[in-house]
Amino acid sequence: MAPKTVPKMDRLKTRGLGKSLVTEDSTQDMVRRGYIAEGLARAPGADEVVARPEDDEVVVFRELFTMGLRFPLDRCFVEILWSCGMFLHHLTLNSIARLSMYMWLARTCDFTPSAEHFSFVHQVHYPLKVVSVTTAEGRESEAETQYGCYNFTYKSLVSSPMTVYKNN
Repeated sequence: MAPKTVPKMDRLKTRGLGKSLVTEDSTQDMVRRGYIAEGLARAPGADEVVARPEDDEVVVFRELFTMGLRFPLDRCFVEILWSCGMFLHHLTLNSIARLSMYMWLARTCDFTPSAEHFSFVHQVHYPLKVVSVTTAEGRESEAETQYGCYNFTYKSLVSSPMTVYKNN
């Protein structure tokens, strides 16, 4: 059974990320290091400060590659995200590490990784992060930060409630 999707928010969603520090040179360095295949990534333009990915593009933070994210993605990785209602931009460094450990374990122990297996042991942890933003009308409003919010935690596999004994 796959983890439940996160609750819908009534707040605005943040999309303004500011000017990226990723350049074409740093993108080529990621290709050289084997993080991404040649031609699969581009640095945002100097005027791109709001996340608006084109068709067949995703927003990815450079730091996720240091935790084990590689492109192209394994199909199981994509299925896990899909089953949880998640996208790459939702992931934290720890969630990439957790997914990478699962994929490593599957290969080491010679079993086929799957979203179903992953969700048997893991659940999505969604810490609500709210920030104040100024709307187009100039008013102050609360917004949901939709970047780098999700993590995975282990499920409690104990099916019965804990019994507490009093010592008289």
